[in-house]
Amino acid sequence: MERFCVLAGRNDPAGYGIVQALQKRGQQDGIIFHITDSDILNKDDVENEVDADVLFFASKHASKEGRPAFSCHAAGNWGDARFGGRPKELCVAPALLLKKMFIALKESAKGLPYDVTLEATHHGPLVRKPSLFVEIGSNEEEWKKVENADVVASAIIRCISAKNTNCVKVAVGLGGPHYCSQFNKLQEGGEIAIGHICPKHSLPSLDKSMIIQAWERTIPKPDFFLLDWKGLGPEKQRIVGLLKECGFPFRRTDEF
Repeated sequence: MERFCVLAGRNDPAGYGIVQALQKRGQQDGIIFHITDSDILNKDDVENEVDADVLFFASKHASKEGRPAFSCHAAGNWGDARFGGRPKELCVAPALLLKKMFIALKESAKGLPYDVTLEATHHGPLVRKPSLFVEIGSNEEEWKKVENADVVASAIIRCISAKNTNCVKVAVGLGGPHYCSQFNKLQEGGEIAIGHICPKHSLPSLDKSMIIQAWERTIPKPDFFLLDWKGLGPEKQRIVGLLKECGFPFRRTDEF
């Protein structure tokens, strides 16, 4: 059985609240916990402190708009490391688990006036084991709500206990906004699981080495790069050229 570790910062009301909500449900097979007194975004190599196969980082999410939301995403940096991790280093993105987590958040938050969304890959920490972030957004009031922690705790249990999805294709997403409107649709339905996502604003940092890294650090092995065609902007032809140069197949979101 795979062992999952849910990690959170003690001073993060959202992340720590999610851990407490899980612990109130009693012992869950395959789930352990790791609480740190420091910011988890800066806990590079934290996998060396826990005995687990997969890491779930429970965390708060902040945005200027402050909209109530639940989100999940892979970790790593396409360019500078402004919020933990290392520049131009990606973690291992478990695409099937990200799909399960996104669907589980949708199910757990059903009927609530909250956005449920993927986010593009961003911020640290840098770890070598498969990992993902699951977050409560997007302001202090929402972070502290016990009912929000319960939603995410329920989603984590649903995600871990869910059988393999019917997904037959794994993809790396390129283009579009940070909140991944086109990729959300395909992650929720259909037969595609999306791991790493490089948004439009990070495309200028994308070079051949990062293309290869995104492919190699998405598991299972991707079938193709998935392009938000309109969301590639002025980088469109350069990105297509890079993919062809690397020999990687690619598809457009509007094909599905």
